[in-house]
Amino acid sequence: MNRILAFLRNKNAALYACMAVFLLVIAVIAMQIPDASTITTDDPPLTENSATQFGNTLVRNSVRDSQASRPERLQEVTSPPLPMRLERSKVVEAKYQNLSEALGVIGVSFKDYRGSYESIQSSLQALMSDEVGSRVGQSTKLIDSFESLTKSVATLGDSIQELERELQICRLGIEENLERNPHVDPPTEIVNSIASLRNTLRTIDDQLEARRLGLAFIVSESKAFSVSEKKLSEAIESQKSEQEIAFLKAQSEQELIEDARRNAEARELEGERKEAAFAVEQQKVVEEIARLKADRDAADILAKAKQERSILEAEFERDLPKIKHYLGPLFVKSTKQPGGGVNVETKESMPVSMRALRSHGFSDSDVQAACRSLLLFFSYFKAGDRGQGPYPSYYAGAYLNDKEMAAIRPAYDLLSKYAELLVAKELLAP
Repeated sequence: MNRILAFLRNKNAALYACMAVFLLVIAVIAMQIPDASTITTDDPPLTENSATQFGNTLVRNSVRDSQASRPERLQEVTSPPLPMRLERSKVVEAKYQNLSEALGVIGVSFKDYRGSYESIQSSLQALMSDEVGSRVGQSTKLIDSFESLTKSVATLGDSIQELERELQICRLGIEENLERNPHVDPPTEIVNSIASLRNTLRTIDDQLEARRLGLAFIVSESKAFSVSEKKLSEAIESQKSEQEIAFLKAQSEQELIEDARRNAEARELEGERKEAAFAVEQQKVVEEIARLKADRDAADILAKAKQERSILEAEFERDLPKIKHYLGPLFVKSTKQPGGGVNVETKESMPVSMRALRSHGFSDSDVQAACRSLLLFFSYFKAGDRGQGPYPSYYAGAYLNDKEMAAIRPAYDLLSKYAELLVAKELLAP
C-alpha cells in the first residue's frame, strides 16, 4: 500500500512538471506570433463560404487554429479590406459622383452666363464708337444711363469672377475629400456650397437680364436722335469736362453766396418773412380766382349742355316720324339681338341693343361698311325677326349700290345722331 502511494505521488509530480513545461512552450510561441491585424495566410479570406462544415453545423476556423496547423505559412502583410467596407466605398463614391455631376451642370450654365456678360460688355464697348453710340451721346440723360449701366456691368463681372473662383474651390474640395476619405460621406459643407452656387447663379441670371433690358432701353431711346460725328466716348469726355467746370463754378459761386449770406443774414430773414406773408396772401387770391373761374366754367358747360340737349330734343321731336319710319323695327322688343353674322338669343325680351349694333359693325368708321352692316341686319336678319322695314329684300352684304345706299343712309344718319337719346328714352336697349 505504501508503494502504491509513493508511486502516485511521484506520478502527480511528473504530471505537474509536464504541464509547467507545456505552458512555458505555449507562452514562448505566443510571444513570437505577430499581431492578428498584420498577418494573413495563403488561404482565401475568412468568410462563410470558406468555413468548415460538420453535418448541418457551420464552424469557422479561427486565426489561431490556422497558425497552429500551418505555422510555416504565416506572412507579415497588410490584411485586405473587409467586403462591407468595399460596399460602403461604392456608395460614397456614387454620392461624390452625383455632386460632381451637379457641379458640372452649374459649370455649363456658368459658361453661358459668362458668354452673355461678355456679349453685353462688347455691346457697351461698341457703343463708344459706332453710330448708335453717337445718338446716345446727344442726350445727357442717356449718357448718364450708359455710365450707370457700365458701372453695374463691371460690378456684375466681379461677381462672375468670384463665382468662377468658388466653382474651382468646390471642385477641388470634392476631389480632395474623395481622395482623403473614400469611405466617408461628403461633408455637409460641400453640399451646402453647391446649393449656394445655384442660388448665386440664379441671382446672376436676374442681374444679366436687368442689364440686357437696360442696354435695350438705351438703344431704343437713342433712336429719337440723329447720327452725330461726335462719338459717344468723346461726348462722355465733353460732359465730364462740363461737369467739372460747372462744379468749380458752383463752388466759387457758393463761396460768394456764403460771404453775402453772412453779411446780410438779418436782412434776408426779414425779407423772407415778408415774402412768406405776401405768398400766403397771393395764394389766397389765386385760389379765389380759380374757384370763381371753375364755377363760371362749370356753369357755362352746364348751360351749354342743357342748350345742346334742348336743341337735340327739339330736333328729335321734329324727326320722330322719320325715326319711326326708318328705325321702327329696332324699337320692337324681342329675344334676338345682332351678333356679328347671326341672331343671338337672349333671356329677356327687349329692343335692339345699341352695344350689339356697334359690335355687329355699325361703329365702323367707314360709312359704307357701317351702312352695309345696318342694311344686312334689316334685310337679311329682319332686325332679329322684328320686321324688315322700308328696305330691299334679301340683301346679303355686298357692296352697296346707289339705290341701296340711298335706302339705308337716312337710318344711319338718324341712328348716329340720336343713339344716346334713343337709349335714354328706352326706345333702344343700352
